[in-house]
Amino acid sequence: VLSLCTSLGEGNKEEETVNIWAQNLGDELWQLGTHVSKYDTIISSYSTLNARVLPTNGESILNSIVEKVSKMLKRKMDAVMCIIEAAEALAEEAETNVTRPIYYNSAKCSSFIDEETGDFFNSTLKSCQWEEEDPTLPDEERKPSNLYKNITVSPNPNFFNIPVNTYESAVHMPTDVYDYLMPVQSALKWSEELDEVFRQNYEGDP
Repeated sequence: VLSLCTSLGEGNKEEETVNIWAQNLGDELWQLGTHVSKYDTIISSYSTLNARVLPTNGESILNSIVEKVSKMLKRKMDAVMCIIEAAEALAEEAETNVTRPIYYNSAKCSSFIDEETGDFFNSTLKSCQWEEEDPTLPDEERKPSNLYKNITVSPNPNFFNIPVNTYESAVHMPTDVYDYLMPVQSALKWSEELDEVFRQNYEGDP
């Protein structure tokens, strides 16, 4: 009997300890949630702004969200279909024997130029093949003149004021693909015409 009572007593202590842990953890999570969600600030702002809590129809709100998201996705799908149709038509009419186009290459030598300051930004410039008339210039002042185009970027409010370019497209050429091969040059040439489609899509759905 004594042994049984001792075992029950130890079990009660362990249960009490676990309850204390759970209570402490719950309190800490509540405090963290209150701090992160700004619960107290939101409550006080109701009085400051004279806001009221009104009954709402959850199903109506959900239907409104579904309708808006559906319209947005429909615009995205239409934009993609425009690109597909234009790409198919251009690929069918593409020439197989073309001179190498000078294009924007996002993986190699194309520099990003800040439209406001005129500064050049590119972390891979030192590995480029330069065609600079003055070979004495340091790498950061050299610019590839006949291999790749440079991209001018400017802050755009539609992209959180990140400097972007919305009227020219770039090509990301994998390092194991030689862009002097004729099939690659042909694809680079006909895909230039897609820029107009990209611009129209952006203007229709910025």
